[in-house]
Amino acid sequence: MWKAYAGSAVRNNRAAAAAIVVAVFIAATLISTITAIFYNLWTDNIRRIVREEGDWQGRLISAFTEEDARRAEETPGVAQAVLEEAGPGRQAMLIRFENPRAVYSELPLLAESFGLSSADETRVQYHTELLIQYYIYSPEQQKQPPLLLSFYVCVMLVVCFSLVLMIYNAFDVSMNARIHQLGILQSVGATPGQIRTALLEEALALSLVPLLAGIAAGVGLNILFVRAANAISTGMGTVPTEFDYSLWVFLAGFAVCLITVGVSAWVPARRLSRMTPLEAIRGGDSLPVKKVRSFRFLSKLFGIEGELARKSLYTRRKAFRTATVSLTLSFLVFGVFLNFMTLSDISTQLTYFERYKDRWDLLAAVEDTQGREDALLGEIRALPEAAGCTAYRKATAYTQLTEDMLSPELRALGGLEALKDTGITAQNGSYQIKVPIVVLDDASFEDYCAQAGITAPAGAPPSAVTVNQIWDSAHSHFRERAYLPYINPREGQSLKLYDSSGNAAASLDIAAYTDKTPELREEYDDFALLQIMAESAWQQLVPELEADTVYFNIKAVSEDQITPAEAAVTRVLDTAGVDFTMENRQAEAAYNVAARKALNIFMGILCGLLALIGIANVFSNILGHIGQRKREFARYQSIGMTPESVNKVLLMEALIIGLRPILLSLPLNVLFVIFSVTASKLKLTMFIGRMPLLPLLAAAAAVLAAVGLAYLIGGRIICRANIADTLRDDTLF
Repeated sequence: MWKAYAGSAVRNNRAAAAAIVVAVFIAATLISTITAIFYNLWTDNIRRIVREEGDWQGRLISAFTEEDARRAEETPGVAQAVLEEAGPGRQAMLIRFENPRAVYSELPLLAESFGLSSADETRVQYHTELLIQYYIYSPEQQKQPPLLLSFYVCVMLVVCFSLVLMIYNAFDVSMNARIHQLGILQSVGATPGQIRTALLEEALALSLVPLLAGIAAGVGLNILFVRAANAISTGMGTVPTEFDYSLWVFLAGFAVCLITVGVSAWVPARRLSRMTPLEAIRGGDSLPVKKVRSFRFLSKLFGIEGELARKSLYTRRKAFRTATVSLTLSFLVFGVFLNFMTLSDISTQLTYFERYKDRWDLLAAVEDTQGREDALLGEIRALPEAAGCTAYRKATAYTQLTEDMLSPELRALGGLEALKDTGITAQNGSYQIKVPIVVLDDASFEDYCAQAGITAPAGAPPSAVTVNQIWDSAHSHFRERAYLPYINPREGQSLKLYDSSGNAAASLDIAAYTDKTPELREEYDDFALLQIMAESAWQQLVPELEADTVYFNIKAVSEDQITPAEAAVTRVLDTAGVDFTMENRQAEAAYNVAARKALNIFMGILCGLLALIGIANVFSNILGHIGQRKREFARYQSIGMTPESVNKVLLMEALIIGLRPILLSLPLNVLFVIFSVTASKLKLTMFIGRMPLLPLLAAAAAVLAAVGLAYLIGGRIICRANIADTLRDDTLF
């Protein structure tokens, strides 16, 4: 009997059934799309890590031989052990385990079998970044999920909550339309459990096909998303993203969809099943509102039609709550995102592209020049497309500074403790200071000294030029930094250098002091004591400090010659047979623009789908309650309201529903912009000149048009109804 009743209900309420089918399809499509996109981002991130750092779980560094690698592979639990160069006389043994989760227990044992201390982080290393992607943590680590997973869970919770509201509304409209019938069935013996089961079975029967179709549509949208991302990044030197999908992703998406649909249908079914027969026969909670607020402002501004529209929405405010919440969230998230991206773009341009655009065009990083850096440097400088080239290395050491070594200006300020967020602490009366070392080729070092107005140091002992400045973070912000002298400039002063483990490495004489840094594409630590030295002096420190990578900072003769210069430099390095990576300033800027464009598209789709939830709620309410609205407006027309007035009331309702989310989200967006501009130390005029008005206006216009279309369809049905027949129809409650 219940199957026959459900089938009859679906056949006789096709509009309500169609609303459920559409709502479930939209929900399944959105959930499937988001799940598939995040899965692709996860797998693409793993491929990037493997591509850049290798597919290994643990690494041992020592003077290994092939025999050692074979011995390691024969160890129980080890799947693979591969050797690669890790410096002069040293090899890195890259190890993969049969059970990756055993890496933190098995690698120390393997290291000790080769005579290595498991506590020596320079010799025993774990591929932490890759392991965390698989949720494998060391005993000391807090088991925090990867950021991508946390973001996915947050997005999915917000989306599912919104979708539950949307689908719930569709089911609620369908079920409420039959309250009178359900009350009659209860009066003749139907139990609440039978009614609830029948309604749930009907809901799931209507949902299964659109649910599967929505998942398939989500997969298709993900394929388009991957292709669009690859199309945007074409020609930028990035590795194309691969489309990934698996049975587990399908099952996860299907389970989330099923839970979402089940909760959406169960809530109204439970509510209806708990009504008494008398309540159901009387129409449930569809009773007149006892007290309606007066809206005198709208009445004075738009006449009786404005007041009727506002009172009508007030009495049905619960029905439109989903639309208000969804549309407000959509505008709020979309507006905040666009404003954030605009501010971020301004900040990036100021702090990176604008700041360093005159310092470099190309940067080639050669891992091992095989002692031919001078020859490579000469070949690059001889290229007609290159205006100049500087070869340099980078190393990091540490030194101890006592209070009396600090500059008088810094001590007058209160010492290092007076500065903010330095990361420097005093131990045993001295400070451990980071000492970055930049090693320039000899010719570039001489040019640097000449530009700084100092004499290039000469002599046997290794010596350097100290960039003697520290950011006064207590009295200036990062947009407009003010600097103080770091140490007291004394003749004959030297620094004792230590490696990261605290072992003494070398002694470095300070030959001169300056506040100028080399013209390179490098960002320097604001609280470190930077040292600049020549390649010839560096060679005396090589055994103590390592800097195997040589960087070639290249300036092209003009902007349009950057790409030809890159091709020419690539040919030189390929001919030399060295391993290198190349960065292109123009390509980085273009990639930055493209990445932001892709992110804007993704967030636009996400916010558009959130808006679609609200719009679907409006359509389901307007068209689902069309019978009740017919009777309402028939009463108005019976006492003299014209069709023009009916249309005016409906127009006012559409404007209120469409404009309310915009007006609610506007002040929040303004507060976000003010707070962000203040926190980022930008000028408000810079943001106003690049304010994303067009996308926001387009989104607002689209929502207003969609809401207007729903009311236009509903209004045509209402106005075409026969007044006498509508008033005589006792089935309308």
